[in-house]
Amino acid sequence: MVKELRETEVYSYGDLDKLKYTEYCILECMRMRPSLLRGSRDFKDHVKSKKDSSFGHYKIPKELAVGIKIHFSEYVQQMNPKVWDDPTEFKPERWANGFSLILLST
Repeated sequence: MVKELRETEVYSYGDLDKLKYTEYCILECMRMRPSLLRGSRDFKDHVKSKKDSSFGHYKIPKELAVGIKIHFSEYVQQMNPKVWDDPTEFKPERWANGFSLILLST
């Protein structure tokens, strides 16, 4: 943080954009310890619209979607070695090249 803000003695809300490494640390903490441990997806809206659904790469035909609710673990998703290199390691720099909000949300 000191390196990122060194040019001034007085800091303001506008300086937050300069704190990139701090932002990466926060994102990495959120990835490693998600506040939502379990999520779910209800397909009733797709049934009403008479459309097929999908969840990740799984296709769910509209005929089967009646009453289906899928539960999944955010923690397992964020610790998936197919998505993250060294998922158990704290590496804030992994966010430096951008990221997908899909990986952080349900």
